[in-house]
Amino acid sequence: MMSERGNSINTVLNNDACRLLTKVNGHGQEANKES
Repeated sequence: MMSERGNSINTVLNNDACRLLTKVNGHGQEANKES
């Protein structure tokens, strides 16, 4: 049932979510380094 197109869309959504999480986590790590 999963098509190539469906998989690529899920991959894009997952990558966007990972990027947002990495951005948030990165800010937290930067703040921790400064303190």
